[in-house]
Amino acid sequence: MYGLPKTHKSGNPMRPITSGVGSAPHQLAKKLAKPLSDLLGKTSGTHLRNSGDLLNRIKDERMNDKKLASFDVKSLFTNVPLQDAMEAVRRALDDNQDIALPVPKADFIRLVRLCVEFGALEFEGNEYKQIDGLAMGSPLSPVLACIFMETLETDHFLNIVGQSTTWLRYVDDILVIVNKQQDLDSVLRKLNDVHPKIQFTCEQEQDGKLPFLDTLIWNRESRLMFSVYRKPTNKNDFIHFYSSHSQRTKTGVVLGFYLRAFRICSKEYLQNELEYIRTTFTKLSYPLGLLLQLEKKAIKIRSRSSNSNATKRKEYISVPLSE
Repeated sequence: MYGLPKTHKSGNPMRPITSGVGSAPHQLAKKLAKPLSDLLGKTSGTHLRNSGDLLNRIKDERMNDKKLASFDVKSLFTNVPLQDAMEAVRRALDDNQDIALPVPKADFIRLVRLCVEFGALEFEGNEYKQIDGLAMGSPLSPVLACIFMETLETDHFLNIVGQSTTWLRYVDDILVIVNKQQDLDSVLRKLNDVHPKIQFTCEQEQDGKLPFLDTLIWNRESRLMFSVYRKPTNKNDFIHFYSSHSQRTKTGVVLGFYLRAFRICSKEYLQNELEYIRTTFTKLSYPLGLLLQLEKKAIKIRSRSSNSNATKRKEYISVPLSE
């Protein structure tokens, strides 16, 4: 076990990582995690795949008399009780019989339990066993934690926040859109009363802004707008043009920045983000001509993606009802 410092949080607390790479059940855990991932979103429908999924689901939200907030689960993985997680998996599989499993369901559940109960780790020369919670570093931990959270959402959390609230979750980060009159301190207390191990913190929008994942969400009264979010600890410490990395790697990094800008930014904030990319990578000795070339490439990729999605929607709409 080793620790990774959370440099963006006060006091730089450590995140304990127990790497499963090379351990006895690691390859098995990878195989089991794949079919389990097909269950995500089946129980509560709050599961977010990425920030693109987030934007698609809230871009048309009308914000009259509404406000933004986020809830964060404290140390989710290590606080998920193994028994409760296994019960959530069993329940999800019972409710979704169409999920393809590599072995019979009873055997599948036993194999998952075998992997998650393998809690052997070494720290400072001594051997330990993690007796509860999911190990950060196991392929099964993210999917089991999400399935467990979906169960709590269906049984408790969504009833607490009410039907008029938008609740969307990416692993342990939850975005909510609530009425301005909603007392979020009261909601927070009720959420924390549901399960002794699952405790939340709450952050409300400030000056009409709320960061969530890599997106800064702007509440402009009638609608939402978006820009790229960077934590205060960001240092623009990216790959230098004269580093020993391959040309493909370096251009791939820049292209990724451009694609994220076009994917996230509302038109009001897009030009500022494009200028940030050019300025940042020019300081890292990237030729301006190359940056402009990659920007055009990103535009073409986004255009192809948009046209493809539009074609799929058109094909879907044109299918006769009899089919």
